[in-house]
Amino acid sequence: MNINKRLLIPILLHFSVLFLFGQRGAQDTWYLDKELQLPDMPGLSDPFGLAFSSDGDSYVVDHSNDSVTIWDSNGTFKKRWGTNGSSEGQINNPRDIAIAGNEVYIADQSNNRVQVFDLNGTFLRKWGTSGSGDGQFNNPHAITLDLNGSTVSKVWVADYGNHRVQAFDSNGTFLSKFGTYGSSDSQLYYATGVAIGPDDLLYVSSRYHNKVKVFETNGTYVRSITAVGRVYDLDFSGDQFAVCASDNHRVQIFDKNSSLLTTIGTSASSNPGLFQYNRGLKFDPQGDLHVTCQSNHRVQVFDVNGSYKRTYGFLGSKNMSPYEICRTPQNTFLVTETSGHRVFEMDINGTYLRSIASNGNGDGLVTNPKSVHLGPDNRIYVADTSYNRVQVFDRNGSFIYKFGSSGNGDGQFNQPYGIVVTENNETFVVDRYNHRIQVFDSNGTFLRKFGSSGNLEGQMSNPI
Repeated sequence: MNINKRLLIPILLHFSVLFLFGQRGAQDTWYLDKELQLPDMPGLSDPFGLAFSSDGDSYVVDHSNDSVTIWDSNGTFKKRWGTNGSSEGQINNPRDIAIAGNEVYIADQSNNRVQVFDLNGTFLRKWGTSGSGDGQFNNPHAITLDLNGSTVSKVWVADYGNHRVQAFDSNGTFLSKFGTYGSSDSQLYYATGVAIGPDDLLYVSSRYHNKVKVFETNGTYVRSITAVGRVYDLDFSGDQFAVCASDNHRVQIFDKNSSLLTTIGTSASSNPGLFQYNRGLKFDPQGDLHVTCQSNHRVQVFDVNGSYKRTYGFLGSKNMSPYEICRTPQNTFLVTETSGHRVFEMDINGTYLRSIASNGNGDGLVTNPKSVHLGPDNRIYVADTSYNRVQVFDRNGSFIYKFGSSGNGDGQFNQPYGIVVTENNETFVVDRYNHRIQVFDSNGTFLRKFGSSGNLEGQMSNPI
């Protein structure tokens, strides 16, 4: 059985069962034969390209998770598909994505191929191998579809390491190519993006030229647009187009005459509206611009004037190492997950419900959380183990307060593990490497402690 996909309840009894109840009643026997399917996990690790389905869902290439994540038009996570590998239907460092109807085209970078799936991630077909011949690739970076109505007439692929653009039909039959390595107008220096303009010309990002180069579809050079830095993905909305100047952490928006209209971003930052290596972008059907941010592991949304609107996505791994589970009165489950540094809630069918805490060191963020408990006050208590503190959230996962710091004094911790809140709102915390249990009131004020290191009666050794 794959522990990354299923959670065996008998292995993961909550600390409150062990600590507070010496006997088990009939109502507790549900866990003896219950197995839970773990949900698709939200989160991003190095997002790159993105595209939109006809119903407005955002499909984001999750580069380092070797998958595609799907978010609704409000930025709510829906599902994930994709597994790492080189077999048919597996992907390895996907770079870009394009959608036409019910088909999803993926630039499968490290496998040097294009793969086509349906919207649910079912494999349909593929083409391409590693090399420099016709139909071969050297790190395909970008993909765009030339549509005749709703029919894909051509698939254009920016072939990064071969410094060229290749064209295929929708079944992967090679049609044409243009571009070679060099510094002349018609040459490319690592092709990182390709888009079709309203003038039916091809706009190609030539990374180390710091330019978007414009070509006719037969490869005839037309003109160049100089960007503020090394260019990556680009996309059109009407007569305007946007381009990622990724290494300069900016997006530039130009009009149809290639005149600069606005620049979004200043320097590398995690603040709202700023970027740190923004690799992909796409205009949604309403004209808003969605920009992926590799190092901030998120997608930000801007209006057509470049004003920041909102963010969706956060750092997270698709892989899971569930550590502890807490059953709620609503028959849902709170789960701590150590490798992904997060706490989440799921229902009994394994459907992901909400994030309680994600990775980080700020308020409401956790690292290596070991325990979670829903108190009688309807608050969620989390042992944030690596930061030697307890964090408290409301029932919806909003941060309320925290207590604790690193040390061996009263109220300090050396890796808190188990946690439980009693009916009179006292919080018991297992302080593992201080070999003790500490007790706090409902405000996080230290009340008392018991235990010390040793093997005598009343002593402890690394309790969990």
